[in-house]
Amino acid sequence: MKNISVTLRENQEKILPLVWTGGSGEINVDAKLVGRGAKLNLIGAFFLADKDQVKLNVNIDHIAPDTSSDTLIKSVLTDRAVGSFYGLVSIKKGAKNTDTFFREDALLLSDTAKAEAIPSLEIDENEVKAGHASTVGPVDEEQLFYLMSRGITLEEAKRLVVRGFLSPALEKIPEKQKAPLEKILEKGL
Repeated sequence: MKNISVTLRENQEKILPLVWTGGSGEINVDAKLVGRGAKLNLIGAFFLADKDQVKLNVNIDHIAPDTSSDTLIKSVLTDRAVGSFYGLVSIKKGAKNTDTFFREDALLLSDTAKAEAIPSLEIDENEVKAGHASTVGPVDEEQLFYLMSRGITLEEAKRLVVRGFLSPALEKIPEKQKAPLEKILEKGL
């Protein structure tokens, strides 16, 4: 199990990249925005295969006013992989003008892969902007059909769809952290 704890003070900014490319495990992220103007960007890209089982728990507490957090978790699962992605953003009383969004998306490449994406909000303040979203589903057959009708093989079409799905996260992750995921995408799924 990996535990990550982050405390952001006044006007501190942090980008927290999470990349997972194999094996089973659990990640717990606990972030507290305790200073006015603190900003957190949490970006996750996960590729789970075989019988990998990964659980991600994210807790973000907005304690001070004028704080912001943006969370984007993208996961691709194949074979018999199981991904459990849970997120809780809590906006405490007094954290006026908080701006937060929490998004978790999972793409299933096989009928036996499973994912659960559950983002939650607890809001104890009135003057805030907060939202969350999640999606779990297979590759869109129409996308594959469109690409294949242009002469692209099924394997290459899947690779393009997966790359497009992961690109919003990959664009924000530093090169060093995304290298293992890029290798998987380049050599094939």
